[in-house]
Amino acid sequence: MAATVMIVDDEAPILEIIQDILERRGYRVLATSDPERALGIVGEDPGPIHLLLTDVMMPSHSGFELAERVQHRWPDVRVIFMSGHTRETLPADTLPSNARVLVKRQLQRFAPNA
Repeated sequence: MAATVMIVDDEAPILEIIQDILERRGYRVLATSDPERALGIVGEDPGPIHLLLTDVMMPSHSGFELAERVQHRWPDVRVIFMSGHTRETLPADTLPSNARVLVKRQLQRFAPNA
């Protein structure tokens, strides 16, 4: 059984790029641009989620809030936060010390028109 990755990002191009990359590598992907929908998916019990890949700043919830709620259901889920900002420019008090951050600019090389 393939590992399950949940991707939550309100930027459709980013969401699509990551989903495409992961699916081509055999991962089961649950993707949504809406944190509320992500919580709904978790509530539907899709089986264990092995990795949550979430944007830090979204309109309805922060990625930190989302991660906390997903980890309540799946305590062993690993989390990678994505941001248009570098770790150094994010507010220090909002980022968990053990958090991994992927800077979205790094994804641009995968875009079809890059």
